[in-house]
Amino acid sequence: MRVWSWASRSLVVLLLIAATAGAKENDREREKERERAMTKSPLLGLELGMTRETALDRLGMLEEEEKEALEHHGSDEGSGSHAGDAGEEVWMFPSDPRYASATVHFGHDGLLEWATVFARAGGKAVRLRELGDVKRARRTGTVYVWSVPPRGTRRGYRIVARSQNPNGVQSWSIMPPGDDPPGREKR
Repeated sequence: MRVWSWASRSLVVLLLIAATAGAKENDREREKERERAMTKSPLLGLELGMTRETALDRLGMLEEEEKEALEHHGSDEGSGSHAGDAGEEVWMFPSDPRYASATVHFGHDGLLEWATVFARAGGKAVRLRELGDVKRARRTGTVYVWSVPPRGTRRGYRIVARSQNPNGVQSWSIMPPGDDPPGREKR
């Protein structure tokens, strides 16, 4: 009987270690995916039409309590989400070497309609060529505009960058085709 209790305890300990290691591995994979999105894509992985929770999660800004609530209630049905809370939000990136903040706008359906990201003063520069082929951009003074056509299920969009020189973008926006940049609406 003592052999069985020793064996069962050992089995329980091994299962707990394996479960913890699996959870840590999932967390590491998720963190690597976020890092790849943020470093590979100058658009920080933001896409028009994504939910607030998806955007925050992709940026690594979703608090653990919010994650648990979303997993428990689900974000697609609107319970536990911010669907219907249309408007602008300002997100700060205190530890990002390239970006200081972003202003994001979600529609009444809770989906991202546009975002403007601001570079960190004195931080690691975001070059125009990281956002798109500068030769293909439509340029007006210090504003560069790229039109990106729809591809597969992804909607078309525009990138609008503001830059005094090609070595450093002050801000960039992602918005639907044909919209004016935020703050420059027609009156």
